[in-house]
Amino acid sequence: MATQEYVWTMTEIITRWREITGLKETTDISAINVAKRINDYLVQYFPEQAGVDDLRTIYAATTSMTDDGTVALAQTDRRIVAPVMFGTVELEYFRDSERFFRMFPEDEQYVSPPTLTIGSGDSKKVKNIEFHYDINGTTYTKASAETALSGDTIPQNKYGAFALTIETDGTITVSEADNNSAGYLTAALAVDALRSARSDSAFMGYVTVIETAAAGFIPGTTDLATGGTVTATYTDGMWEKRRPPEACLIYQEKLWFRPKPDDIYRITAPRNVRGTALDSDDSNALPDLKWGPAIALGDAILYLRVISKDRTVSEELTDAFRFRIDSISSKARNNVMGGQVQRSF
Repeated sequence: MATQEYVWTMTEIITRWREITGLKETTDISAINVAKRINDYLVQYFPEQAGVDDLRTIYAATTSMTDDGTVALAQTDRRIVAPVMFGTVELEYFRDSERFFRMFPEDEQYVSPPTLTIGSGDSKKVKNIEFHYDINGTTYTKASAETALSGDTIPQNKYGAFALTIETDGTITVSEADNNSAGYLTAALAVDALRSARSDSAFMGYVTVIETAAAGFIPGTTDLATGGTVTATYTDGMWEKRRPPEACLIYQEKLWFRPKPDDIYRITAPRNVRGTALDSDDSNALPDLKWGPAIALGDAILYLRVISKDRTVSEELTDAFRFRIDSISSKARNNVMGGQVQRSF
């Protein structure tokens, strides 16, 4: 006689779901609608609640001293969970954007960013859009302008850096890193050699360059256009305020780091991936037999509490759900997953 056991196809999970909710007839809720709910729960919520390795990968990103302190996230990357690691150091992972920005307010000498970029009228120059800046408590406005870089020739295949500052009358001054004439092995070393802005001026930002042509980079003469032999970066703000990151936040489809990074760093974190939806014809099953009862329980509780407005779901159901999740997880978790904001059952 064949062994009788659950393999947890869609049909079996629907049957268990109906037993839990008491909605045993298709006139109560159709099989199609139950299947949609179960797949939505399996794909969207179960990976975070279970925290199983089968539904996790490693997210990795690289920061630099020339970025704006953010990394764009694909939709699949927005399921990052703690711990977020910067090398061997764990970053504080904020989930409250208001608290994050109160803790790390924008601290620059501009009021609105100059948005430095390659010149549109002259690609040998650096362009700023109209922006506002503060000097000793007074706010000034600068119209869009293009500024030529100046200084020593930077040797072939070496990095150099230039700082742009602005005075009260709108005069933009370019200053180069102390040893541009010899060049630097990394962009970070070049940026670190820039000088501070004077107290009677405001720091707009900085530009790094590296030229592969034999003549090297000649400020004001070498074209900054991409596609040639020059690689240039344009960064708003003061490099002196950059440090190794201490905290991060997912906000507006980006991963934010603060302080803004002062060098190239590798950031890694666990990432929950979506579960694979089950077919209605039972042609596939769950990869782990323990998942079936947990998925049926999890969505049944959601249905009873949210859809049916039943706020009296028994503690037995909640306890059963937690037991199932804990038995699936690699270790017992407090409130399903320690430190992770979860739906409350």
